[in-house]
Amino acid sequence: PRLGRYLRDLIRKNNGSIDIWLCIETEEFDGKCPIITGVLPNKGDSKEEVVLVGHPFEQGAIDNASGCGLRLELARSLIHLFRQGKLPLPKRRIRLLFAFEVGGTEFYAWHYQDRGKKVVTVIELDSIGENHIKCRAPLGIRLTPLYSPSFLDGFAITLLQEFGFTKQKDFSGWQKLPSLKILQDIGTSDADRIAFLNRAPAIRFANANY
Repeated sequence: PRLGRYLRDLIRKNNGSIDIWLCIETEEFDGKCPIITGVLPNKGDSKEEVVLVGHPFEQGAIDNASGCGLRLELARSLIHLFRQGKLPLPKRRIRLLFAFEVGGTEFYAWHYQDRGKKVVTVIELDSIGENHIKCRAPLGIRLTPLYSPSFLDGFAITLLQEFGFTKQKDFSGWQKLPSLKILQDIGTSDADRIAFLNRAPAIRFANANY
């Protein structure tokens, strides 16, 4: 936060822009691309899957420890409710997928094509849960691509509005809590869901700051 305030002050003092010069020392080396995945139980023999995806390998609390933490808590809560008999097992399996952003999920989708054929819905959780006012960004929902619309769009928007999210037409909406920014493109956005777009409807929840 201190560095952010310093940079904003510099920008204000220089009529809205500053020049930054960087010198980065780096190297290339062979490494590994770990992928962590698991499934929640379902009722019956269906192998169809709802995939909850989001990358863990960035060092930010928001991007994307928040999305990882939410998926783990969802899994813990669902398992608890299943065991208590308060919630029936779902018809389809729920898969949690943790991998490097884009590259890791694309490798997973390519390497496990047999699993990909069983995916019916993909929900990406990336950079969520921050205070909209402090971070100056409403919650963003990126809908399924224009070339492949789905009922999932309307369902997700309606569900959020049921919980009190107000739809905003522009980024000024972050002054109101909770607020929602709806985004849509042709499916080329840099996100984990793109690995599954040719297989199933895929939406993305993330802050609308970018």
